[in-house]
Amino acid sequence: MTDIYIIGIGQRFPQHLTLEALEALTDCRTIYTLLGDAEVASLPDDIGVKCRSVRKLYQPNRRRSDNYTEVARTVLNAARSGRPVGWLTWGNPRVLDSVSHTLAKTGAETGLVVVTLPAVSSIDTVLIDVSYDPADGVQIIEGTTAVTRQTRIVPEIAVLIFQPGVFGTMYPRMTADSPRVQLGPLRDYLLRYYLADHELAFVCSSEDRNVPARITWTAIEKLNTVASDVLRSSTIFIPPAAKSQIDRSFIALVESAD
Repeated sequence: MTDIYIIGIGQRFPQHLTLEALEALTDCRTIYTLLGDAEVASLPDDIGVKCRSVRKLYQPNRRRSDNYTEVARTVLNAARSGRPVGWLTWGNPRVLDSVSHTLAKTGAETGLVVVTLPAVSSIDTVLIDVSYDPADGVQIIEGTTAVTRQTRIVPEIAVLIFQPGVFGTMYPRMTADSPRVQLGPLRDYLLRYYLADHELAFVCSSEDRNVPARITWTAIEKLNTVASDVLRSSTIFIPPAAKSQIDRSFIALVESAD
């Protein structure tokens, strides 16, 4: 029997909530979530009444990692006292969700049965928003991690950079008066691979299919001048800087009837 369900609501709520997710939520004894009151109220009554908010555990003056650890600990303790419990979060629960990663890892290590359900991620929606086919290749990185590790980029392949809104800090930015994000180090990192005037896009997918995504283009050299409202909830998309080399001999082999 499942002890913990890890469930994502997708990028549009409730439209992206799958039938599989609804079945799991119905099965849960208690559901822990970051969803707000309005979102919880949109759930079926028998599911909404089981939801418990963990928003109070997200403290603005504490490292994000410490916030995530406390939330995961709360869910794990609940699972040990009465199963199954659910962790209900935004997007795909295994894409940039530290709580989900901790639940899956620690749960398995301590003998709990943890089931993660697939969901629509921002990777899916951003690629649609910019009309890019990943068959041509796409590199996916998190901004702060990439600069810290000096991750090598292949400029001939498109790039998605996650979480520019919290770049360069281990602390949450939860209010309008939080310190402004400084993207200078990210700009300098990208200039190792691209010309200064190469343009990238800040993409914020819409929560309503009738409203277009918010897409703001800027040159890499101007990265540190982007307004805070553009950064909020966005992902950076960098189109390829040049076409890759074509292997003519391989094309001939593919086209060969033999």
